[in-house]
Amino acid sequence: MALNVAAGVVLAAATALVVLDTTRAPGWHVLGVVVAGLFVTTFPLVLGSGRARAAYVLDGAVFVMAALLLPPSHALLALTVPSVAFELVTARRHLERRLYFAAGTTLSNLVALGLFASIAAATDRDLVLVPAAIACAFAGIAVYHAGMVVLSRLTGVAWAPRTALLDFLLPARRIYAISAAVGAGLALIGRQGAAEFLVALAIAAAFHLLYWQYCNLVLARMRTDRLFDLATELAGLTTAAAVERRATKVAAELLQSDRVDVVEHPPAPPAVTASINVRGQVRWLVPSSALSNIRGAAEEERRALQTVARVTSGALERIDLEEELRAESRRDPLTGVLNRAAFEGELRVAIARARRDKRSFAIAYGDLDGFKPINDEHGHQVGDEVLRHVADRLRLGSRAGDVLARIGGDEFVLLFHPPAGELDVEAAVARAQADVAAPMDVEGLPLQVGISLGVASWPEDGDTPQALIRAADLRMYEAKRRRPDATR
Repeated sequence: MALNVAAGVVLAAATALVVLDTTRAPGWHVLGVVVAGLFVTTFPLVLGSGRARAAYVLDGAVFVMAALLLPPSHALLALTVPSVAFELVTARRHLERRLYFAAGTTLSNLVALGLFASIAAATDRDLVLVPAAIACAFAGIAVYHAGMVVLSRLTGVAWAPRTALLDFLLPARRIYAISAAVGAGLALIGRQGAAEFLVALAIAAAFHLLYWQYCNLVLARMRTDRLFDLATELAGLTTAAAVERRATKVAAELLQSDRVDVVEHPPAPPAVTASINVRGQVRWLVPSSALSNIRGAAEEERRALQTVARVTSGALERIDLEEELRAESRRDPLTGVLNRAAFEGELRVAIARARRDKRSFAIAYGDLDGFKPINDEHGHQVGDEVLRHVADRLRLGSRAGDVLARIGGDEFVLLFHPPAGELDVEAAVARAQADVAAPMDVEGLPLQVGISLGVASWPEDGDTPQALIRAADLRMYEAKRRRPDATR
């Protein structure tokens, strides 16, 4: 409430100074300064790229013109009307914040014009007044940015600028100095007469408008090139995490945001978001700070964010599909457990890990007992269902870390990992045999099979996947011969 009152007092005081001042000034001077202020406010220059991109309202030129051509009250009016009207009329911020910024602009103009008026009272020489007007323009912009710091502190917003204090108070000093120098030249021309002043303003406005259009074209080209580069980069990435990291980084650069996050739930309106849709699963790209306040830029940045989201969605969907295809290529299509090639890969990893840790491990090679008669009598459809039941039982009965694969026909293999003692392996083998031997109901048929398992250990029985599987296979046939009831 106190801040609202203070802002109102500043605006009221400025209005009173203008109303009470009876000094007269040429109307074409006032009109020229006001039109110039409206022009540079409406067509700000957007320079730089990525997070260094920023909008520059060349109000240095307008301030110097107003200071050199108009009495203080008229200068205040001509300077304040365009910027305050722009703040109050456009809905870029909440009304309260618009009031604060309008008051801050007015206060900085009051301070700068007061400084210049004190200098002008002592001399009327242009050699002093022109550089004094330029210096006061810098003082005004420094006061404005210092007021932003104070306002953020008073409203409880943490202020942590990413630049040095001088760079924050006087950003783009070279650009501002050039604009102030142009304003000084226009003011000196303006003293020669109305026609000269209006012609000079028209020429300056034409150059500004052409350069403004050129900057917009460069910015649009930069944004298009960056989005094209992003699409190319994402096509070469192989993990979802890498895609999201790259996409959010580029989005932050395009939007001049501190950070862009991928969130599971969209924030409440009016936050700007773009959805990432990957095979029906939707998440959102959300900037962590507000988009640029440049007129017209918000819509362009929104479209850029949506383009980033679409490109990211395509890349993530490709990776998701590739991972699914890789997973399918590792799976036995009938039972869903690993196939032989995938199991041999797991064995190679287990051997490398065992060498590193100097620990042993074991595998068990199994062949079903009594499966062939079922397959011959009831057909392959029932036989396939039996294999699925067996795979499910072996999978559910295995320990965490164990690996199960079907390597052909009715043959299964288990990798007992992490390493277990001999007694643990024997217990695991016995449990697997008991699970498989339990009666099952397949399409209404009461069926029962068994499984003969042969165990091989690394490194005693082999040092390669093929050698271990071959050793376990031989042990399995030895176990089958010791069981007369183990028939195919």
